[in-house]
Amino acid sequence: MNKILLLSGLLAFSVALPVQSKDKKDKGVKPVEQTSKNGIKPYSSVITADAKTMQGLFTTHKVGADWYFEIPDSILSRVILAVTRYTTTPVDGGLYGGEMANEQTVYWEKAPNNKLLLRSLVLDATAEENSDISKAVAVSSENPIIGIFSIEALNNGSSVIKVTDFFAGDNQAVSLPARTKKEYNLGSIQGDKSTYRI
Repeated sequence: MNKILLLSGLLAFSVALPVQSKDKKDKGVKPVEQTSKNGIKPYSSVITADAKTMQGLFTTHKVGADWYFEIPDSILSRVILAVTRYTTTPVDGGLYGGEMANEQTVYWEKAPNNKLLLRSLVLDATAEENSDISKAVAVSSENPIIGIFSIEALNNGSSVIKVTDFFAGDNQAVSLPARTKKEYNLGSIQGDKSTYRI
């Protein structure tokens, strides 16, 4: 069974192999792993031996200054509650470390061209399934895309994506909600002046 799955995987995806010319081999130059035609890199060139890894619902890696998520196919389309909390707060701000800042219901979805989408689940209008009105509700209630990520590598049925810029930016799913920004007269979060913890 494992041999069949391995063969299927090799047929379904282009595999990047080390390439070197004869003259470089003779000079002792190490081979360089090439990116495959579909843009997906070898796993070991993205998640290096220096990576700090944390296991959870999906695996998180920190490689240098960059963060990566390893999203297994088994959780695609599964609804996840994402909660953002204050780690620390200023004195007399009326908020305290550990308090919830925001929450968002999200799910992952595969897209063409080796992309992974993060969608927000919006429960605004519903209708009985298979009814005539349910089709109208469905086409008028598309869940918004709040993040789009290129798949950097693959690993045993999981897609590896870089999430550094997503968390450093001002994204509604992991940032302060609009009502909080309005209450404290805040603008957008400046990524180059902010730090974050995952």
